[in-house]
Amino acid sequence: MKPEELATTLGLAVFACHYIVVNGSTRCSCVNPDCRDPGKHPYPRHSPNGFKNASKDPQVIRRWSSGPYNIGIATGAVSGIVVVDVDPRNGGDKSLASLEAEHGAFPSTWRAFTGGGGEHIYFAHPGGYIERADFAPGINLKGDGGYVIAPPSQHISGRRYAWNVDRHPQHTALAPAPQWIIDRATARNQDDKPKVNWKAFAAAPFSEGDRHNAITRLAGLLFFRMWREPHLAAQLLLAFNESRCTPPLEASEVIAIIDWAAAREVERRCAAR
Repeated sequence: MKPEELATTLGLAVFACHYIVVNGSTRCSCVNPDCRDPGKHPYPRHSPNGFKNASKDPQVIRRWSSGPYNIGIATGAVSGIVVVDVDPRNGGDKSLASLEAEHGAFPSTWRAFTGGGGEHIYFAHPGGYIERADFAPGINLKGDGGYVIAPPSQHISGRRYAWNVDRHPQHTALAPAPQWIIDRATARNQDDKPKVNWKAFAAAPFSEGDRHNAITRLAGLLFFRMWREPHLAAQLLLAFNESRCTPPLEASEVIAIIDWAAAREVERRCAAR
């Protein structure tokens, strides 16, 4: 689908992003040899304010849509969507299977394959403010103040983003987001988030329905508080799984959560410098 179609047919706010240049070597059009997000960041000439320049106006979109630009979709209320981003390179495929085992399979809705081998799962925005939320290793939610790259944009791998033919927006209705996703995302808003009694949390038993979420939540806290002692934090999480989860998760799943939480804390501290 062309950018104008995404806007006029689906009601999505779109903007221009850098594209992939193939000329001897594959690189981002920003020409920065150290670009960390090739083909994924806003093109300054047409989108100087990034996703804030996203528009549904066909006249605005036509100014750049005839060029080679990748397409960004602003997520959140502006487009009426939230998107679950699945990155298998960070364990997203396994996390998705675990989350669906605990909460039930996602309903039929728009789905797109990313150029990096992952998936974007689209849901209707529920209203209010939904911010970004990390659900599990390789799984996060893009809400208000975020964006995703849309088909048929090109990835640095050479592959293109593509709609799942069985879940194409032209043939599939956009489903409401499952309530557990909204609950998790809403809880990220610190102004509305109740204080957690971590002592009671650590003593409570967790069953198959909520053990994955419990370990993920506890991992975030431990690596925030104990980032100088990551090995101790890891040992505590493994012990928590064995003593408080019935039945315990597979050790490999807990280790994947540990790796994700440690990497996220490193990224957070680097960004704060």
